[in-house]
Amino acid sequence: EFFPPAQVKPFNVGQAHIQGFEIEGAVPLPAGFLAQLAYSFLDAVDDAPGAGQGHHLAYRPPHRLYSRLARKGDRFEGYGELGFTSAMPRNGFDTASEGAQLILSAGLGARITGPVWLDVEAKNLLDDRTLEDQFQYPLPGFSIALIARARL
Repeated sequence: EFFPPAQVKPFNVGQAHIQGFEIEGAVPLPAGFLAQLAYSFLDAVDDAPGAGQGHHLAYRPPHRLYSRLARKGDRFEGYGELGFTSAMPRNGFDTASEGAQLILSAGLGARITGPVWLDVEAKNLLDDRTLEDQFQYPLPGFSIALIARARL
């Protein structure tokens, strides 16, 4: 959990009540497209007697959503994806939290010759520079990658 002045300090929880569900689906669409959608819900509560009892466990987001639309072909392919993580507590007392995160990404690829492909991927299309990982290190803003790969 978040513990100043250090960034994160691990704590064991003696008892917890964790329940939730996940649902995921993929649907092939016409013209070689594939749509994917995944959602998870998690309710993680500290049941150990003491000051943290009844509070949510740190770094357990209650909601996650992922969706992707992609097309693969013999010469060209591409995708667009969305990842959402809801706000979540940074400590066992619900007094500090990490904000919700929404990340949009997209990519295009073309087969140059034989098995060699050239891809362009764009991450964090909204250029949200407030995004952080669980250790409070900033994540990159909008970024573009040029990738050469061989599909064997």
